[in-house]
Amino acid sequence: MSTQECAVASSLSTPVTVVAVGILAAGIVASDASGQSVRFEVDAVASTATTDFEFVLPLSGTLIGDYDAKSNPGGTQTRPGLFGGSGNNPIGCEIDLVVQADPTPTMPSGDLDLELGQIADGTLTITGLQLDLLGDAISGIGGELVIVYETFNTVNPFSIYPGGIEIPVPLSGATVIRSEVSLAGAVPAVASPIKGGFSFDAVIPVVWTLEFDAGTGPQTQTIPATLPLSGSILGEAGGRTLTLGGGVADSGSQPLDLPVGPVAVPLPTLPPGGTANLLFSGTLLSVDFTTDLGLNLVATEDPATDPADLNGDGRVDAADIGLLIAAWGPCPGCSADIDGNGLVDSGDLGLLIAAWSS
Repeated sequence: MSTQECAVASSLSTPVTVVAVGILAAGIVASDASGQSVRFEVDAVASTATTDFEFVLPLSGTLIGDYDAKSNPGGTQTRPGLFGGSGNNPIGCEIDLVVQADPTPTMPSGDLDLELGQIADGTLTITGLQLDLLGDAISGIGGELVIVYETFNTVNPFSIYPGGIEIPVPLSGATVIRSEVSLAGAVPAVASPIKGGFSFDAVIPVVWTLEFDAGTGPQTQTIPATLPLSGSILGEAGGRTLTLGGGVADSGSQPLDLPVGPVAVPLPTLPPGGTANLLFSGTLLSVDFTTDLGLNLVATEDPATDPADLNGDGRVDAADIGLLIAAWGPCPGCSADIDGNGLVDSGDLGLLIAAWSS
């Protein structure tokens, strides 16, 4: 028995010693603590994300003036036809809401988890990716409403609106609330030695979540994508630096059936000089999108507590092995399940022994 194994055995009561020695005899000392995922924290200042997208959201419904006999008696009234009519009447209307991103680079934050246990054999595994592309900021977006309506006229102010003509209305105050990328599943990557470390290439499945408000209320779009990445890992364990770059372009369409409104739609008068204050209510029918995402990330290794240090005292010793044995068996999500397979077993004991504090 090695000196390290003796130190472990002498610190345990007889029944636990028998279990530990029996497992060690099965060859667990060969387990490698380097098989654990290493977390790299994204350096927002040194990293950039460029997002360019366009969403087209067709809506079908009606326009009506904002007149209300009690709360807004001086408001706009809408009436069918070019002239005449009475009251405030709904007018059939179709709107394409076009939303476009500001492609100015942002400073993303987040983390990346890599399984590096087999990197010397030319393989690593990407086990986690969480990126906030806005870096906790809120980004402005541009776009316009393209409106086609039936012929109508308004009072307060007076205006005529011939039907069947597309009217573009610029958007103002539209924002991207959330833009996040997460890993959809662990992916192996080919690693090659380079001076001072390793380089690697991978194609990873991700989910890009976008939430924006263009005046019709928050809309969330979840876009599955495949993201090619190339990177390198340089330095010694505990202080490594990761650089990573890649990008993806995609397009698609998603049918919807969501109620919208009432939403304010200010229309310039015809003849020009005023604004008819209208309200739109209807249904959002679908969303058509094109997206383009580019990433250049710099991340540093997180000097986290050794996962084998179960009691968090900065040492891997008898106290930790006692906690591990006490949790022996099925234990998904518990700290003693060091290798994350849902069981506290010989693999976890081997990892703990390999990380034993001298």
